[in-house]
Formats: sequence, structure tokens, C-alpha cells
Amino acid sequence: MGGLIRGDKDCPWDETIVGRWLAITDETERVWDGHASHRTEQLRWYQIDGFTKNADGTKEITIQRFWWGAKTMGSPTLYRPGNYTWDGHIRPLSYVIAPGTYVAEVSRAVPTSKGAKMENLLGVAPYRDMKSPFDFEKEDPILQAVGPDPFVPTGLRIWTFDGVPGAYPSPR
Repeated sequence: MGGLIRGDKDCPWDETIVGRWLAITDETERVWDGHASHRTEQLRWYQIDGFTKNADGTKEITIQRFWWGAKTMGSPTLYRPGNYTWDGHIRPLSYVIAPGTYVAEVSRAVPTSKGAKMENLLGVAPYRDMKSPFDFEKEDPILQAVGPDPFVPTGLRIWTFDGVPGAYPSPR
């Protein structure tokens, strides 16, 4: 859950990227949804919450991740271990930084049992690029992201035949 996102001194990052969103777009990190009739790329978007310019000119950003709450982290979890950089192995990845926000209210976009008409309406949380040239427009496409850190269920089946009571409740 640690890591580091570092750009070289020629990287175009500055303080204005804080509040925008980062997605890794490298070919080796692409994941597609499972519907053969209408396949779309599933990007994991991370909100950028910190920027640092180092004395040597390199730049670093931190992102918001969700692991038992929102936390500032240095990098996302990548799908392929060979895409990480370590001593003697440098692996640059392609990425995109773009405006984004959280959907905050969709109550009028969901049909009700009382037959209320569904509206194409999404309420969004305030975001960094409001009232700027990067603000959302009426006909902009909407991308429903996977989420930065989805919890994937892990199946587990254990038979327990001892008579020792545990400190944490368990089925018997």
C-alpha cells in the first residue's frame, strides 16, 4: 500500500493537478469488462491529493486510496508485478490525468415502485475544476469507474473440529 509516483524533471506536473484524477492507461495494465457485445475499458481512477517538487527537479504525487477509510498513499496497486519500478528495474507507465468528481446523489435517476419517471440526473460533489475551462459540460460522456480499490471477495471454507473457544466469534 506504499509506493511512489515519480515524474522526471521534464514531467509537466505542477500544483494544478491536485484535485484532478489519475488513471494508469498502459497497455499492460488494461482490463476490459466481460460483456463481449459491448466491451469497454475499465480504468481505476485515483484522486490526486498531493504534489511535491524535489530539489533535483523530479516531481512526486500522492493519491487518495480506500483501505478501511480514505488514506493518502504513494501509488496504486498494479495488476502486473513487473510494472513496478525497483532498483535496477525502471518501468515507466502511460497514464492520464483528468478532471473528475464523485457522484453524490442519484435518487431521481432510479425508478421507484410507485412508477415515478426516471430522470437522467446525477448530482456531483464539488470538484476542483468547477467554473474553469476544464469543467464538465451538459453532453460530456459519463464514465462509471471500477473504483480505485475494489474489495474482491475471497472464498474460504474451513472445517473446525476442536473445542477451544476463540477470541473472535466463529461458526461451529
